[in-house]
Amino acid sequence: VRSYVRVVALNMDSLAELASKINNLLCHDIQNIGNMFVTMFFGLIDLSKHVIYSVNAGHPPGYLLSNGKSTKLKTGGLFLGQFSDLEYKEIQNIIKHGDRLFVFTDGLFECVNSKGEMLGLANVEKFLLQNEHTSWERLLSKLKGLLGKYSYDEGRVDDTTLMMVEVKK
Repeated sequence: VRSYVRVVALNMDSLAELASKINNLLCHDIQNIGNMFVTMFFGLIDLSKHVIYSVNAGHPPGYLLSNGKSTKLKTGGLFLGQFSDLEYKEIQNIIKHGDRLFVFTDGLFECVNSKGEMLGLANVEKFLLQNEHTSWERLLSKLKGLLGKYSYDEGRVDDTTLMMVEVKK
C-alpha cells in the first residue's frame, strides 16, 4: 500500500482522487489474494494556508484538537480494496499554532478491561482532550498506563499505533 501511495500521489490533484485510485488498485490486487481490505487516513497539511485536508477511508476518525475542542475527521468513504470505482470526499479544517492532530489504529480503543468493557472512542477522545497540552513524552507515558488497565488479556493482542502532529507555525 505504501508503494501505491508514493507512486500514485505524484499525479493526483486531491486526496479524494488519491483514495479512489488506491482503492481501485487494491481491488484489483485483493481479488487475487482473498477477503481483505485496508482502512486508511489520508492527510495533507498546508502550513502556508493553515489548512489540513483529509479523507478517511474506513479508518477510525482522526481527532483535531484546538482550544479544548475536538473535531472528528471521519469524512471520506468506505474502506479500500473491496468495491471498485468509489468516490471519496475530501474535507478541509483550519489549523493554527498549538493545534494537534491524532490518528490511530483500532487497537488503541478496542482493548478491553478485566470486566469486559471496551476502552472505546469516547474515552480516547476524553483522554486526548484532558491531555491536549501535555508533552508528547508525558502523554505516551499516561497512555501506556491507561492501556495497561484495558489490556488485561495477553492472548488478545492487536496492533496499536498512534501518530500525533502538532502545529508549531
